Amino acid sequence: MSVLCSIMALVMTWTVETKSSVSGDASLLPAGAEVAYRCTYQKGDVRAGDTATLSISRLGAVRIDSIEVYMRSNKTAGAGELSVWINGEQTVVRTGTYKEWTTVYDNQTSRPVPGLDHPVTGVDDLKVQLVGTTNSLHIDRYVIYVASGPVHSVQLMNGTESVTTLTEQHSGQGVVLPSMEDMENWHFVGWTESEFWVAQEIPSLYEAQDVFYPEQNTTLWATYYYADPMDSTYMTEVESGRYLYMNSATGMALAGVPESGIMQYKPVNLLDADQWYEIEFVGTETAYITHMPTGTPIGYTSGATMEVDASPWSVYHDGEETLFYTVINRKKYVLWLNITHKDYNDFFYAGLFPAEVLSSPMRLMKTSQVEEPLFTCHPEMKQELEQPQTPTKEYRIRFGNYELRIINGHKQIIVQ
Repeated sequence: MSVLCSIMALVMTWTVETKSSVSGDASLLPAGAEVAYRCTYQKGDVRAGDTATLSISRLGAVRIDSIEVYMRSNKTAGAGELSVWINGEQTVVRTGTYKEWTTVYDNQTSRPVPGLDHPVTGVDDLKVQLVGTTNSLHIDRYVIYVASGPVHSVQLMNGTESVTTLTEQHSGQGVVLPSMEDMENWHFVGWTESEFWVAQEIPSLYEAQDVFYPEQNTTLWATYYYADPMDSTYMTEVESGRYLYMNSATGMALAGVPESGIMQYKPVNLLDADQWYEIEFVGTETAYITHMPTGTPIGYTSGATMEVDASPWSVYHDGEETLFYTVINRKKYVLWLNITHKDYNDFFYAGLFPAEVLSSPMRLMKTSQVEEPLFTCHPEMKQELEQPQTPTKEYRIRFGNYELRIINGHKQIIVQ
């Protein structure tokens, strides 16, 4: 058995370096295998009549699941013929424009064009060839998926209902977990492998946007955190304190500190201290932001990037809405969470985004409820909130065989 056959879901990436060379991890190849590349013009540039060819020989009869050729076009044109040859025979040929292949012309972002979109077994010699028919196409890299194992599926459950089933595209590639909407007083925090009804300790979780690698067909349950109903979840009156800066529409919150001019964002998790920020308001129109776990000030540069600096932020506040922004060179920038990187369409970050300051889903979520946490996979089982007529401030919520009692802000779980 070859080295490739003994590795599940191996992904080979070959990046074009010159008109006659590509770079990649040669250790992924079996002994004796050879990689060759040649472009008749320069590097990965293919004009009308030019040819670029990647060849890999003596692979050892492996199975190839798919091939993607990442390329760009000219600003308004670019076409060619992309073909795949297996063991000396042409298996796939795809002719068309770059726009037909990817829906747009794009001279900035490298987009994947399928070369082989179905598994082929017994591959010993492989050739991927692009012939230009209209100026111009530009190849950046080749991604080849080689697998010897099965793909697995993950069923996602929200309480007693199935949300969807995610299936790996390639063996061992994993699946990207989605986020879920909050349910009244229950806030989504992630996915767990073990179904449970109620817990006061945070279980082992996979967060939204995490890649989950199933070893077999399996099930994950959406997990929720309970926030007391007697306190407003979001800041409505401007008041300094500890908050999560979050988007109520997406369920994402600012996280961490500035690095390389940008910041992270994660699914809202009131127990994740990395999402805790001390907001100090000066009046109602200015604020200073500090990352609580590290004491790091959150600021910005004159170049509209994030920086560790005690910068003053302007504040837009209306009801539950709170948006931080600044003005740089007479241009407004809002502190936003899901910004697409200018060079990579599949990379998102938090940072400054040029935009007008308008009504938005940005909120400051209070973190005062974290002292006595409560988690469940079954928020759908709760009944209406009851408030007994007693001298104390008491609330009761029943779900399943449990009753949650909140007495003067303290939680108790009663097994019925």
